Amino acid sequence: MENAELFYEITCGEKRARNGAILKIFLFLLPAGAVSGFIYAIADGKFDPSLMGQYLSFWVVLAAGVVLAMAVNKFFPYARRSYLMDASGITISKGNRNKKYFWEEFSSFFVYGYPIEENNHANLDARGRRYKGAVSLTRNFGKKASGMEGTLFYLAKKTSGIGKLRKVFVLVYGEPDNSDEVKRVLSLYIPLRNMNGNDQVGMISYDFK
Repeated sequence: MENAELFYEITCGEKRARNGAILKIFLFLLPAGAVSGFIYAIADGKFDPSLMGQYLSFWVVLAAGVVLAMAVNKFFPYARRSYLMDASGITISKGNRNKKYFWEEFSSFFVYGYPIEENNHANLDARGRRYKGAVSLTRNFGKKASGMEGTLFYLAKKTSGIGKLRKVFVLVYGEPDNSDEVKRVLSLYIPLRNMNGNDQVGMISYDFK
């Protein structure tokens, strides 16, 4: 079996800059989502003028929430993260916490959000055109955010006995420019599978996140 080593870190400044950029994109896309939803509601003949105030209030509150998140992001003390992968396992550091996992501890791993997101989008499309504004906003934001933030990997820990009722994950954050390499190295040591609907329901805990 091919062996590989990989080390990288995500600093507080990098995390803050990426989150800030993503929030700006989301704020920019909000008007497009609001207008699209308004247009499709009229096209479907389901627009109620008496609810216009509530509709606008929803988008204003959402925009205010994004602005608040941007302000918090400027001062939040994000912990530095680092990851070291080699033939024996993966060592994860976050702030002052440091822990090593052996590959034998994991049953599989998957990329968060795929293919669940696409399935959800397909279901929303089928419900009617009035949902397409929100769907389009979600798709555009998701594509831009994943390219700026990097990929999130869920490593599923092996469980036994009554512990099988719980799902235990270790989260690994990839960077925008190395997520493919992180995925490649992980797949050398742990089976890769698709995310499914059961992964986010039931008793879930995170050993490292």
